[in-house]
Amino acid sequence: MSKKSKLNPKYKTLIEDIARQGYNYSDKEMKVVYKEKKKKLDEIILLLALLFTTDSKEGLLKLTSIYQKRLIKDIDNKLEIIGNELGKHEIKNVTDILTRNYQNTYYRNAFVINSGLKKPLKFNKLNKKVAAKEVNTAIDGKLYSDRILKNKLETINKLKDVIKLAIVGKSYLDVVTNDVTKVMATDSFKTHRLVESEITRIQAQAIVSLGIAMSIEMQEYSAILDKRTCSDCGSFDGNTYTIFDSTRPSIPQHSACRCMWIESITWITPSIMLFADEDFDNWLMDNEIDFDTED
Repeated sequence: MSKKSKLNPKYKTLIEDIARQGYNYSDKEMKVVYKEKKKKLDEIILLLALLFTTDSKEGLLKLTSIYQKRLIKDIDNKLEIIGNELGKHEIKNVTDILTRNYQNTYYRNAFVINSGLKKPLKFNKLNKKVAAKEVNTAIDGKLYSDRILKNKLETINKLKDVIKLAIVGKSYLDVVTNDVTKVMATDSFKTHRLVESEITRIQAQAIVSLGIAMSIEMQEYSAILDKRTCSDCGSFDGNTYTIFDSTRPSIPQHSACRCMWIESITWITPSIMLFADEDFDNWLMDNEIDFDTED
């Protein structure tokens, strides 16, 4: 059961909108990752189609045992190369997305907060080392990059299994094509859930970092970004905690969690708060902040 927030509704909504922007930005930027997955899927399907065109009989592959072993080894090697390429590509893009989300969350919150205060609060400018450290923080002992590589290994092993069935003459082209497509779709689903959880983590950490920088002692838990809030997360909604309270809940609470922290500032003046991108861009220039050249 959520508790009534003590924060000004306009302020709370603006801060929650920053989080929503982060998820939307991630979805947009991740399209290049899914496009690359589709490209690799098409390569695999084409390989299978050519194989069935030249070596099938009555819809099944008819190969000698020697050729089967050689072909299985050859395709396994190709799949491993595909897995490595997809893993590296995904890690690079996810790293960029998380870094930009950390920066954007930190600075947009500082911008909104200070625009609503008669006396702005001081904060530290970020640097690349700080951002990289926060991005590469482990969840349950594992980095996001480790999880991506683990997912790719599982995906490639499953692809090996379903393609092997076709090579030994136990699967038709339409069946193996469908199975390969399902395996790749599962990989994309895992990627989406992983990235969503990491966005939640990095945004929460940015809020904590800003709170420390601005000497804001209290933060409020928000669990109502959308209608998907679970009962466990909802039970924390509206609660306030000190930043260093060891009993406060962790964020994310679970996979695909979209909870967040909000700096608990009750003396803010909503009528003078700014949010527009143009105002934010001007604020960045006034404070000599450039995401791409921070030292």
